[in-house]
Amino acid sequence: MTEESIPSPTTDTRGDVVIITGLAGAGRETAAHALEDMGWYVVYNIAPQLIGTLYELQASAVGRENRFAVVVDPRSGPFFTELGEVVDELRKADLRLRLLFLTADESTLVRRFDSVRRPHPLQGEEGVLEGIRREREMLARYRRTADLVIDTSPLNVHELTMKMRSLFGTGEEQRLTVTMVSFGFKYGIPLEADHVSDVRFIPNPYWVPELRPKRGTDADVAEFVLGDANAAEFVERYIEMITPVLRGYSTENKHFTTLAIGCTGGKHRSVAVSERIGDELRTAGHAVRIRHRDLGRESASPPAADVSGSAAPTVRRAPSGAAAAPRSGPCAWSPSAAATASPRTSAPCACSPTTSPPWSPSPTTAAPRAGSAPRCPYCPRETCGWRSRHCARTPNGGPSGAT
Repeated sequence: MTEESIPSPTTDTRGDVVIITGLAGAGRETAAHALEDMGWYVVYNIAPQLIGTLYELQASAVGRENRFAVVVDPRSGPFFTELGEVVDELRKADLRLRLLFLTADESTLVRRFDSVRRPHPLQGEEGVLEGIRREREMLARYRRTADLVIDTSPLNVHELTMKMRSLFGTGEEQRLTVTMVSFGFKYGIPLEADHVSDVRFIPNPYWVPELRPKRGTDADVAEFVLGDANAAEFVERYIEMITPVLRGYSTENKHFTTLAIGCTGGKHRSVAVSERIGDELRTAGHAVRIRHRDLGRESASPPAADVSGSAAPTVRRAPSGAAAAPRSGPCAWSPSAAATASPRTSAPCACSPTTSPPWSPSPTTAAPRAGSAPRCPYCPRETCGWRSRHCARTPNGGPSGAT
């Protein structure tokens, strides 16, 4: 029986059992991998007598879809001769059993074995061609009783995979699945993306006070973003551009693709545009998933201003290796009102942007670095005339010994 005589797959695939056999080099493992990618439970190269037991075992697993496939070939030794009796017994059970036989012409099989540089499992002391003929004779009875025979001579691995999907997959599994991902460029481009587009040319709702706290999934934000003439034209032309790409992916056996749309933070523009493109692709018949990678990840609001209206000063840490010491008294440079350093026993103040300024109630100190030039390594101006353990930039010109 040829593949044209097999009925098209139904949505009810529970109780399906597929036994894959055929000639070595004809694509048994490729066919099994195609079923495995569609969620089938696949077992390779077992004794035929175990098929029924393994099927019952996996069928009893909670939550597992009842689709089972097994690869059986002469490598199972003397047990293989009982495959016919096992198939007859399984046909009497309440199962949808199909025996799949894969074959190819001799020249194709010889070329495939030569390309992988592996011997035929039945060639013994003879050549590959003799092993192929011996196996073909051994499997002749199973070809005659097979439900489906596929000649893979004119097929490559992708074409065989597509044929398996069309014969054993559901309608959903045969469609290309498109994943739309919105993201923020400041968090990095998604590594899994096949196509990346930038929508930062669209006016940003962030600068509209009433829209800033909202998201691209909100109706008023989406209306603001997609109401822009450039945004509407972008969506229209993007669909026109991506349609032949998706069609080509389906032809080339690519069943999953990721399209990424990015804006600055991944909160407004990319979200709204991804939702609209996803809706358009669903209307065109594609299976679409939408994922907003950075939604909810937006940065915290800027630091609040102090009572005078100016922003709170930025706190800088001491250089590496300079440990903070216990402090006494309030520090005018620290927003957290940390204490300043002791003038003679501490390292540079961790709260001061440079060293303590001249108006600091307590100067900071630091030991000079070995072999360094006679200057203060903690002062960005490097002009304080630093010559000793103590910083000269103090209200009184520094303690004794400073210059």
